[in-house]
Amino acid sequence: WGVQLEPIRGPITPVQGEENLSRACAVFKLILRFMCDTHMNEKREKLLSDFIVQMGLKYEGIRDEILCQLANQT
Repeated sequence: WGVQLEPIRGPITPVQGEENLSRACAVFKLILRFMCDTHMNEKREKLLSDFIVQMGLKYEGIRDEILCQLANQT
């Protein structure tokens, strides 16, 4: 645990299925972009944060993972 500046190779929490493994890593890349892109305008920030939330709403299997990733990065 602890703030990371590089993409993760695997999920932080136990995740079932290859698709969810891929989604977990992809969401983490989006979280990194959200946190590290200092040139992102408000509209793009909103769009990216909404997309991250929608991933959790759509894919129940990565909800806990997204929460842990966000908690880890703050």
